[in-house]
Amino acid sequence: MNTGSNIAQEIRDRISTSNELRFAPFRPLSEFITNATWNVPNFSDLPKLNNRIISNLIYYQTNYFVFGIALFLLVGINYPVDFLFGLVVVSALLMGFIYISSSARANNNNVLATVEHFLRSAKEDRPIIVLVAVLGASYFILSFLGKLFIFFLGIVLPVQAILLHATLCRRNMSNKVVNKISQFSLQGTPMGVFLAALGLQVVMSNSEHQFRIPPIRSIREFIGGDEWAKPSFNPNELRELEKQVIANMIYYQSNYGAIAIPFLLLVAFFYPAAIIFGLVIFAALLAGFVYTQKQRTALTVLFHDRPILVLIILLFAAFLVIRMFGTVFIFLLGIALPLALIVGHATARTQTLQNKAENAVESLSLQATPMGLLLSWLGAKPTEESTTKRR
Repeated sequence: MNTGSNIAQEIRDRISTSNELRFAPFRPLSEFITNATWNVPNFSDLPKLNNRIISNLIYYQTNYFVFGIALFLLVGINYPVDFLFGLVVVSALLMGFIYISSSARANNNNVLATVEHFLRSAKEDRPIIVLVAVLGASYFILSFLGKLFIFFLGIVLPVQAILLHATLCRRNMSNKVVNKISQFSLQGTPMGVFLAALGLQVVMSNSEHQFRIPPIRSIREFIGGDEWAKPSFNPNELRELEKQVIANMIYYQSNYGAIAIPFLLLVAFFYPAAIIFGLVIFAALLAGFVYTQKQRTALTVLFHDRPILVLIILLFAAFLVIRMFGTVFIFLLGIALPLALIVGHATARTQTLQNKAENAVESLSLQATPMGLLLSWLGAKPTEESTTKRR
């Protein structure tokens, strides 16, 4: 009886928050392992097998994340340089694939156009094949650099264990019902966002849920011209200033990423353990804040639609925690400094007409880009004007 009420409650939560990112509940070990039904699937029926794997990945995602992150940390702490290097290679290949396969660009080069078309076709409803292909490409790159052992132990092993569980574990009734609802909001959970980025397509009411990476803005548009102004910190104008900062962070997000990520990797190359530790602390605080927001506590009202304030508070909290472990300088240099420069640019750079036009559309689907997803975690909401137009 309790199981049925839990399913009903989860369905209500998913429907009521279909446009918000949420964390799926942690499934009990009895359902996850001990009382689960296991069998070898029919590998001749690939669509059915693919459906089982994807359903299990979404349904048990929190269990998988806990297992994967624990193993990541265990290997990362003992072999920080090799593990970070392998993670960078996999991430770079994955982001490159997502960018190429999701960009509809006119290309005069027949060879490049053929490659882009092949990648876009290959990823449709085949996210697992894409993931295996990315891991295979990473294997060949790392094999030349002699870093295969840590790659297999820290990255391939967790992924293989997760895929093996998702393949052999039969879906129960709760799994089937919950995932049927999830089809209408694939990106409502972290695993849904990840699978959608890999190419999983489901029936959706519109195209606003497609995850994409925006183009890099030109240097002239990013730092040139006279679109600079000293911001006003008048209490009556802070709300407008925050809207400008959010709009710029979304519009210039690829430029910010192209600057911040290499800088972060450079610092991580010299101080890998300290950077990993700082990222873990900040990610843990962010996850805690997101979870608290979903519980509709007093913090939900206090920090409603105040993502920049939340970001500052989280960075300060991470600073206080990391300070106790003696690695605060690396945290400030590799994480806090790039974020401070991004917010500084977004504060001083006035919006262009193209910026305003694109962000008016972007606000209708805040989570459609990496920066929009981060800002939604920090509490940003679509603007009232856009919401009205949407209705």
